[in-house]
Amino acid sequence: MASALRLRLICRSFYSSCRSLKIPSHTLPEMPIQDPHRSFLSPEFLVDRFKLPTAFTLNNRFLCTTSTNSAVNQSSSSPTPSSGLSEGNSQSGRSGGQDSAGAQGTSQQGKPVRGGPVSWMSFFLLLCTGAGLIFYYDREKRRHIEGITSASNEVRQGPSVGTPAIGGPFNLIDHNGTSVSEKNFMGKWNLIYFGFTHCPDICPDELQKLASAIDKIKEKSGLEVVPIFISVDPERDTVEQVREYIKEFHPNLIGLTGTPDEIRKTARAYRVYYMKTEAEGSDYLVDHSIVMYLMDPSMQFVKFFGKNEDVNSLADGVILEIIGAKAPDTAPVESGSRMNQILGIKGATQETDKWKIRVQLTKPVTWPPLVWGVVCGAAASGNFHWTLEDVAKSIVCMMMSGPCLTGYTQTINDWYDKEIDAINEPYRPIPSGAITEQEVITQIWVLLLGGLGLAGLLDVWAGHKFPVIFYLALGGSLLSYIYSAPPLKLKQNGWLGNFALGSSYISLPWWAGQALFGTLTPDVIVLTLLYSIAGLGIAIVNDFKSIEGDRKMGLQSLPVAFGSETAKWICVGAIDITQLSVAGYLASTGKAYYALALLGLIAPQVFFQFKYFLEDPVKYDVKYQHTVATRLVDGAELTLPTHFLVPFSPEVLCRVVINSATAFAD
Repeated sequence: MASALRLRLICRSFYSSCRSLKIPSHTLPEMPIQDPHRSFLSPEFLVDRFKLPTAFTLNNRFLCTTSTNSAVNQSSSSPTPSSGLSEGNSQSGRSGGQDSAGAQGTSQQGKPVRGGPVSWMSFFLLLCTGAGLIFYYDREKRRHIEGITSASNEVRQGPSVGTPAIGGPFNLIDHNGTSVSEKNFMGKWNLIYFGFTHCPDICPDELQKLASAIDKIKEKSGLEVVPIFISVDPERDTVEQVREYIKEFHPNLIGLTGTPDEIRKTARAYRVYYMKTEAEGSDYLVDHSIVMYLMDPSMQFVKFFGKNEDVNSLADGVILEIIGAKAPDTAPVESGSRMNQILGIKGATQETDKWKIRVQLTKPVTWPPLVWGVVCGAAASGNFHWTLEDVAKSIVCMMMSGPCLTGYTQTINDWYDKEIDAINEPYRPIPSGAITEQEVITQIWVLLLGGLGLAGLLDVWAGHKFPVIFYLALGGSLLSYIYSAPPLKLKQNGWLGNFALGSSYISLPWWAGQALFGTLTPDVIVLTLLYSIAGLGIAIVNDFKSIEGDRKMGLQSLPVAFGSETAKWICVGAIDITQLSVAGYLASTGKAYYALALLGLIAPQVFFQFKYFLEDPVKYDVKYQHTVATRLVDGAELTLPTHFLVPFSPEVLCRVVINSATAFAD
């Protein structure tokens, strides 16, 4: 039954193909089967006989399947008229079975094997080819991406070609009604945001993020960053409106507004887009850039942060930029000097011992002039005797003037100059991060209170009814504070600041020494202030190494105001002319030997001025300052006791000669 059904399907397929190819049925001959494996109904026979396309074979091969042996035998023994067709089909089936077996292997007996154009081998080759193409594509893609990344890194690590032209001068009004410019924000790192107080959602969100980031920066690193809000809606954002608005976010937030022209200039300088939207009446919005700008202590652009930053990423980004701006300038341990570290001068090694760092902050190289000033005052009093008590008094007075109050002066100066030192002297302990800000503040108070305590002790020891030494120490401490700290910050004025510094180095320790052993008279005050003019010249020496930072911070030191060439001649002129004037005065009063001794001290100073300082005031500032300061104090020690008719001491003259010889030997 199965064989008859299969035969019927074969015939139907055959005649259907003939009709589609328009082959007349009478042309089909009754041909004997020459090949037992090839029937006239097989696709191969039809292709050869009627020149049919090869596709006919492929389309009909699936019908030519192998029958079971029992079906073939049954068909050949059946005496039906269509036995030839059954036999042909059986033969064709065997032929197809053999072909299929050749392609796919030997099938199990009695089961049909389907033939076709796709075999397991071709399918396997297709999979291998596809896998190979995918692997090759993936490898080439990775290689291309790595090439792009490498090229980007090379560009990023290459030499800098400048910074974006963002930022510039401005003149606005703060939330207190005070006119301010960009110079008012120099000396601190600033984070600026442009917005308007009537903003419904974005500005409040961004300012809240700014306020939280400022606190997080302080918490994580101790760094101070000033938050600034600049209005882009000057018509509605008055001073009062801005003041009330910024109260909602952070106590340190500074609000700025101004005239439409000034706001337009400021926005253009910072590349900020803003435009009022169309609305009726006074109720309108302002489209504007949503960007925060990080500006360094010289108000130069560093980096901007967009709306996609959250509080943590904003805080971390600011900290990385600030630390990164300072870290490359830190003096390496390998090239530093431990002696320079102890003295607190350039070329210091990077130290980790806290006590050594604390000593470095006090800058011991600046102590000797004040110590010698105490000696001069004690000698000028005429009441100093080489007794144990007087020696102990003088040592305590030297401790007060040198390590305590001078150390306090140097530490507080470093504290208020930490941003400038990050540019000029990054090896200093505070900008290098070697000591925390809280530790610095503690040291300032310990040194100040220690110096004032020793001053009170000396008054009691000397039996003073009026605590003159304590008030001298208090006045000197106050002078040191206003010299370094805003808002006065005397060092911003080259003349006044340097004279204040010179008088604290020359006059104050002298007055303390003389008051301890004698009486402080107006004549002593006037003459020591005259010597303080020479101290002004010594103070100018410190300004040459800070020209770059002072110029960025807007400080008008003499080298910045007059230029290096003019300032160095002002420096040496103030030192030499003052001493030559005193030598002339001594000669005119009949004290020629003292005048000659003073000239002997001036000579090595002039020598070093031409050999070192006038040649390169930055390179030789420390060596020259130490030499000149020592010779200057020796001259004062020699001169002032003479002026007050104190018998000339051979020891003093001997030390003057030794110091002069040492200066030339150096």
